[in-house]
Amino acid sequence: MDKLPVGDKRLESILIGSDKIQQRVEELACQIRDDYGVMTPLCIIGALKGATIFITDLVRTLSRVGKQEMTLAFLRASAYGDVVRTGDSVGMRKVNIDMLGAKITAKHILVVDDILDQGFTLSGICAKLTELYPEANIKTCVLLKKELANPSEEIKALRGSINPDYVGFKVQDRWVVGYGLDAKEMYRELPYIALADEKAFD
Repeated sequence: MDKLPVGDKRLESILIGSDKIQQRVEELACQIRDDYGVMTPLCIIGALKGATIFITDLVRTLSRVGKQEMTLAFLRASAYGDVVRTGDSVGMRKVNIDMLGAKITAKHILVVDDILDQGFTLSGICAKLTELYPEANIKTCVLLKKELANPSEEIKALRGSINPDYVGFKVQDRWVVGYGLDAKEMYRELPYIALADEKAFD
């Protein structure tokens, strides 16, 4: 049975339990296997660090449900700085993408990330991969998709341009941790998704 860390008042409650996560991971794996086919070469790229646990469980489950011809790669992505405008383009934060020496030959790429929040990171990843591999078929998979409460017009436009192909769960506009997601590098190891008290980390 899932339990919050004893005596830790920085976490409010468990939002998504470990059993529910594992069930959803299996459902996603079966959908991905069926969509790509068992023998279609597929490169699965995980975004560090948040997606580490999710992608590990996902590829193991994909193997268990019969998906073959998979390769695994990782990249490091970080959004930083203030919003930047170029002409009439949507405001974008700078996104740094480090491919960590990955050599990708598959024509099908599945990007796996932990959460779609404002959208800067996932958008930046897809733009970089499209630049590097223009002939590839690039799809995306996120464990969580946050339902933003009061996004700016720029964020609305950006989020409207991003439609993940596979979504584990939709979550409220709160700070969530666990199963790879962190608060100041803590709580990644939790087997569930929990709500964090944002004021406790100011």
